[in-house]
Amino acid sequence: MNQTILTAQCTDREDRTAIITYSLPSPLASSPPQYFSISQETGEVKLAVDSLTLEDGRRYDARIRCSSSAYSSDVTASLRVHYRLKNEFSPVFSISNQLQLFFTENNDISGDNAIIYDFNATDNDRGACGLISYSITSRNADLFQINSTTGVLSFVGPLDRETRDQYTVLIQASNPLCPTDEVNRIARSSVDIRVVDANDTPPQFTQVLYNANISENTKGRHLLLKVVCNDPDTNSQVSYFLQDPRPDPFFMDHEGNIFVEETFDYETTPSFSFLVFCRDERGSEGQVGNATVNVAIIPVNEYRPTFTPSSLVVTLLDIAPGGTVIVAPVEQDSNAMKTYTVTDKDRGSNHGEYNFTISFTDGSNYSENLDFDYKTGILRLKQKFVKTACGQDNGGGISARISVRITACDIHNLPSCEILNVELFVLTSNCTVYFPRNSTDISVSELTPSGEIILSLPCEDHSNYTNKTVTISSPNNDNDSNKHFSYNSKSGNLYLSAPLDYEVKDVFSIQLICKNDYNTTASVHVAVSVLPENEYRPVFDESVYIVRLDDQVETLPLSIEQITANDRDRGVGGNLTYSLAEPSQYFTISPDGQLLLSQILPESETLFWIVAIVSDGEFSANATIIIATSSQSVKAEDSEYYTVLVVVFSATFIFVVILLLLSWSLVCHLLCRRSRKKRVRHTFSEPNNRQNLDFRHYSMSSGHPPIDCTALDSAAFPNDPSFKSSNTLLSTTKTHTQPQEPEYETILCKAQVHLM
Repeated sequence: MNQTILTAQCTDREDRTAIITYSLPSPLASSPPQYFSISQETGEVKLAVDSLTLEDGRRYDARIRCSSSAYSSDVTASLRVHYRLKNEFSPVFSISNQLQLFFTENNDISGDNAIIYDFNATDNDRGACGLISYSITSRNADLFQINSTTGVLSFVGPLDRETRDQYTVLIQASNPLCPTDEVNRIARSSVDIRVVDANDTPPQFTQVLYNANISENTKGRHLLLKVVCNDPDTNSQVSYFLQDPRPDPFFMDHEGNIFVEETFDYETTPSFSFLVFCRDERGSEGQVGNATVNVAIIPVNEYRPTFTPSSLVVTLLDIAPGGTVIVAPVEQDSNAMKTYTVTDKDRGSNHGEYNFTISFTDGSNYSENLDFDYKTGILRLKQKFVKTACGQDNGGGISARISVRITACDIHNLPSCEILNVELFVLTSNCTVYFPRNSTDISVSELTPSGEIILSLPCEDHSNYTNKTVTISSPNNDNDSNKHFSYNSKSGNLYLSAPLDYEVKDVFSIQLICKNDYNTTASVHVAVSVLPENEYRPVFDESVYIVRLDDQVETLPLSIEQITANDRDRGVGGNLTYSLAEPSQYFTISPDGQLLLSQILPESETLFWIVAIVSDGEFSANATIIIATSSQSVKAEDSEYYTVLVVVFSATFIFVVILLLLSWSLVCHLLCRRSRKKRVRHTFSEPNNRQNLDFRHYSMSSGHPPIDCTALDSAAFPNDPSFKSSNTLLSTTKTHTQPQEPEYETILCKAQVHLM
């Protein structure tokens, strides 16, 4: 109030002594006079109220009247006042101290649960400078938000104590709508948010993989290692356990210590791998951590080297050249005269390694003749021995006998050695017999004729001495060896004395032993394998198969019969394969003889016949298969209508049948003689009420005249008036029962029979 806004000045140019007075005219609608006052003497315009409540930027218009005492007329001037607010006060928060609030992690932030606190600040300024806006000035604004108008602070996302357990949120209140040239007055407040643990984090091991080592001979209870599992939750209680089933021989306490109480065997199991787990006993189910423990067993030297075999006997001619390898480990030289192996059950680095030494048990020193490699264990002939005349040696053609001891010692342990004893016989070449090789394998066909040479293997010596004898023996005391084989000592040939039969015996083991007058001997092992040949033809178990088939078939393909045949051959020629002579629309046969129904049979047909073939790869045989459905009866005829001849393969059974049927067989015999010895082997017929579909199966020698089923039927049924043959030929097949027997032809006929 009384704030001077401006001072108006008015002058009278003609009468400077005139008195000037100032006044405000009657009020205007837009400028109430109560807002302003003017001094009559000085023209000073003042604010007549304590404060204006109008909006910032409001314009106020008034007129100033100037009067002179010298004139009766007045002059006026316009007064326009623009009101502008001033930011005098700062906002003030309703709380003066820092807030401290507690929230549980993973808190629900839906709806009102997201509200943290409602901040409230006031400002005594009026207008725009009195309007307050709230904001967050701390760096964690991504997790919190505040309503700039209402001051409500809320969560944007849930809290995680394991990420951060305390937040300080800084809140600022300001007047952003206040004119920019005014002083920016702000107020600040803060809230301290503490995150309460919810025990929601599973424990974790400090390492994903733990490695440990332990010696294989460790004894007694031993701490292998300690594993550590951390849980960031404050109220957790961690316990430890091993995988189930527990890996022997390890066990674990609840503190994470892993123990062993047994010794290990590196040679059996060089390492172990298993899982360890930790669990928060106070947490929810599923809060379990795991890690892998790898345990490497450190090997120790437990075993001594071992020779296999433990002793060797070697014969060496006195003319053998220098450099000849006499004895060697098989992995060093498998072509040595005799080989051996050295094994050490110890495994791992610095174990299972050994050095060799050599000594002579009789005290002699043959270093001039023998050379030994102490690293590889190879014994060689350095130079040949002095040749000894036959009869001047030590007897039996032996000029020298040397006892050698080869010792292998483990180089990574206290002396741990093993000995290989080698008996070396140096034979006098002039009186020594030998075969070119120690063993041989030969193969002989079972069709090889007697007297054939099957092997040439002479017994030799190194002189002109020829008085040698060779005998045949069998290591298994097999008397057949001398029966089937013979040897000519002069020619050195092995002969076949008797025919071989693969089906009787397929392998012979014989030994040729050569001996001279000095009683020196040599031997060679001969393994004779008999090669099979295809000698026999396959023969069906039945020449005609009758199969009865039910009309109701549910699944296809359906196995309806097993066709079988035999072949006396074994091996080559003994593998039989079955097939059909011609493809069938309804039936198939597997290679092993399974007859299959492959398609539903038509109702209009009740009887089917097919021809099966069996082959051994070279020879084959045929059999007829008759398939009758349930609507067609195929069974043995009663004796009052027909005489049934059963399939016969045994001579005895044929003889019995001939005696029983002697009354009509004489007529058949005479007819067969006129038809080149035709003879009936099998007949069968099937009744069906008063009419029957009959099948007859004849077998006769090859070379017969053109087949006439009527003639054959008349011969088989000469006095049966009800029989009327249709003279229908179904099939003919040629078979051999044995290679030496004549060839027979099988004939299948069909006829209609009317029963009286």
